Amino acid sequence: QQGSTSDLQHASITDDNLKITNIYDTFLECHINLALCMIRLSQFEDAISCLTAVLHYAPLKAQAYYLRGKAFFCMNEY
Repeated sequence: QQGSTSDLQHASITDDNLKITNIYDTFLECHINLALCMIRLSQFEDAISCLTAVLHYAPLKAQAYYLRGKAFFCMNEY
């Protein structure tokens, strides 16, 4: 009986971790999409700030590096 309670708690923790991971991934993707919109609207400095925040939390996010580089390029800051 005690083992099943532990299993339920473990399943709950796993489900919570999955929900947090999904929220985290959605948050990052939304900020990347926001930055892309900012680039299209020529709001390059805002896009760079947004993408820098993304990279703070996900330093391996290649798309954020690409878009940030694109924004710097559009500002003629190589």
